[in-house]
Amino acid sequence: MKLRLLACSLFAGVVAAALVACAAGGRAQKASVAPAGADAATPLSGRPDDLRARIAELDAAIARDLGVAQIDAPDAATAAEMSATPLADVRLTCDHTPSERCQDVCKLSGSICDNAESICDLAAQLPGDAWAAERCGAAKAACQRATERCCSGQCAPGSR
Repeated sequence: MKLRLLACSLFAGVVAAALVACAAGGRAQKASVAPAGADAATPLSGRPDDLRARIAELDAAIARDLGVAQIDAPDAATAAEMSATPLADVRLTCDHTPSERCQDVCKLSGSICDNAESICDLAAQLPGDAWAAERCGAAKAACQRATERCCSGQCAPGSR
């Protein structure tokens, strides 16, 4: 009986996965979203909804990386302050080689900053879009926090 239940559950899972894959494939053809690793500065389809969707994906990746690194996400005020700051001023280079215990945080920092750059490139394609500009500011603030944590040598949770 357990074997039959397991087989039915496995079959249901395969069918569900196939349905999700088909649905995702249909959406991928309709929306011209850049594939993973594509240059985010390249216009996706020119449609604001597509650009906002890509920003939301990158923003979610930053949130995940911040969570793994146990770094607090920036608040709205910090994000607003960072809006006008060039990313080059935010993405610091450590003046020393980060300690071995900081390697994971430093890798996450690099990912966060890469995604921040992509978000800001996409936001630039949406002039006047307050939400996109705010996500760019928040992404820059996240990049700054992560880079500071990497370079500080204090990679323990809660340190900044």
